[in-house]
Amino acid sequence: MTYSVKVIVPAMMKAEIDDYAMTAIYAISLFNDLLADITIESREILKKAKEETIKDLHAYFCKKGLSDVELTLAVSRVLLLLPTLEQYGKRIRENYHILDVFHMIDLPNFYKHLSIN
Repeated sequence: MTYSVKVIVPAMMKAEIDDYAMTAIYAISLFNDLLADITIESREILKKAKEETIKDLHAYFCKKGLSDVELTLAVSRVLLLLPTLEQYGKRIRENYHILDVFHMIDLPNFYKHLSIN
């Protein structure tokens, strides 16, 4: 929780993440085409979906009337948050796994089947 308050929230505030940008972050994360266990066709579909989301994000910032430099920075700030948010998600899953292993909390079965990789 401390990490989110000290790192994640300030980074999102600095990047001025609004609902549209947050939705783009969710979509880009979901359309991960770098998974090992998917078919080539699936990989292409995910890649196209991710590229369309990034194009939509770019168009969204264009409509705000930003200059070229501001536009590039706005899109970059959103994209640069992705690795931090993904690491934070992994950290949360690992923490819950550790809490379950040491019987510090009783996790519902659904959460026990989530991968920590």
